[in-house]
Amino acid sequence: MATDTYDPITNQLSIPSVKVGTSTYNNVVITVGNIVSVGGASSTQSAEGLWSGTTSTGYELNSLVLENNEFWTIVGKTIGDVFYVFGFSNGAASVNANSYSSFFREYTATTSVLGYGTGTVTTNTKISGTVTTTSGNTTQNTTISMTPPSASLYDYNKNANINEVVGNWTGSFLSGYSGTVQVLSNGQVTGITNGCNFSGSFSPRSSGKNAFDFSLVNGSGCFIPGYKSSGIAISYITSSGKRQLIAASTNDTKTQGDLFFAQR
Repeated sequence: MATDTYDPITNQLSIPSVKVGTSTYNNVVITVGNIVSVGGASSTQSAEGLWSGTTSTGYELNSLVLENNEFWTIVGKTIGDVFYVFGFSNGAASVNANSYSSFFREYTATTSVLGYGTGTVTTNTKISGTVTTTSGNTTQNTTISMTPPSASLYDYNKNANINEVVGNWTGSFLSGYSGTVQVLSNGQVTGITNGCNFSGSFSPRSSGKNAFDFSLVNGSGCFIPGYKSSGIAISYITSSGKRQLIAASTNDTKTQGDLFFAQR
């Protein structure tokens, strides 16, 4: 008997057959929204929002869980007042009562690996659990603990304000190269890194939350002209009063990813 299959990377559910009224539709593929229940148990907790914390390996985490259960997690360390990024992951999570499970791909400057996580969540209070990644014959288990940051530094529930990111930014990419990015008041983006010119756009998410959707296209001087990526960006005030911009993106197949981080 054919069964439904879910791909957490694309957030798509494949269903062999769906009956709507008197009509039957075969080989249906849908994009999943909020997961209402699993095994008959209602999801009473929510992981949505921005979470900050640490790992058992000594790294800092910033994890943004969106309204559709997609998440973007950035891993790095704060040196001085600057958050330096080691890598990031993009995947999907589901919550059943106060337990969560997730599946993701983790990206660094040179590699990407698959991983999964399990643990517990209390809405707007705490996420804790274990993350497992596998590279070749090596498996690594890491424990994590996260809580929401102070609303005075970042308020997930307010509308994203394009004026907070308009202007010039000089920072670094996950690949290790430095670069500059300019954001115009209409959301259009231009930039350059290591001789590669790119363009794209920033737009506040339709959910009304404090995050931006963005897309980029490589132009002249790039190793792969025409290469496209899309992802999420957030901006927040650091403890010293500076504004930080972090923008992560992947290609359509989720096989490659990059990230830009800067302060001003």
